[in-house]
Amino acid sequence: MIDYNRCEQEALRRTLITHQIIDEQELTWNEFQKIYDPINWSYWDQRHSLTRDELTLFTFRDALQAYLGDHQLASMLAQSYWESFCNLCYFEPGAHEILTYVSGSYRIGMITNGYGDAQRSRLRACGIDGFFHSLIISDEVGVNKPDPLIFEMAIEDLKVPRELVLFVGDSLNDDYHGAKNAHIDFCYYNPTSKIIDKAYTPMYQINKLSELRDII
Repeated sequence: MIDYNRCEQEALRRTLITHQIIDEQELTWNEFQKIYDPINWSYWDQRHSLTRDELTLFTFRDALQAYLGDHQLASMLAQSYWESFCNLCYFEPGAHEILTYVSGSYRIGMITNGYGDAQRSRLRACGIDGFFHSLIISDEVGVNKPDPLIFEMAIEDLKVPRELVLFVGDSLNDDYHGAKNAHIDFCYYNPTSKIIDKAYTPMYQINKLSELRDII
């Protein structure tokens, strides 16, 4: 529903420009991003053994050291980035419209792998925090998708019969497997029309969120 990648990229770019690490030219942004992205993914893979503050700080420390040869501003940038990231809102196309539509007639829940402060702040920034009857965040419950336990928590919290639940997600690893193992129907949101392996058999597949109207 929310374009987290765009939120992340915009928060990073704003932070770097604000602290004069890069200018507003595309060249310097691309140069920094080539350094930052693999470092970021490396620490993200270690996220279960690091605190959120450590993950963000270490990423900026290593990226600044590689880009500037100096990482003294790492703590300041990490804080600025996180504040920006938590309060940016970019919807997937059609997301706000479909949320408004379903919120009037259905109980809606969200299951998300992430940090509680970021997820809750973003929902408020987007003006949709009141749409959800259940919000299960991995950081707060200690379980991550695709573990079926986090899906069980949501079903119990929603107080909806399992056979009436439809989980919509864009990850075949986290969302498809989690929903399948929790024995609930799954709708794969595939906005780029990726060809998926025949081993995956979601009940529904959509390219636009507006298509959910026909399904529900």
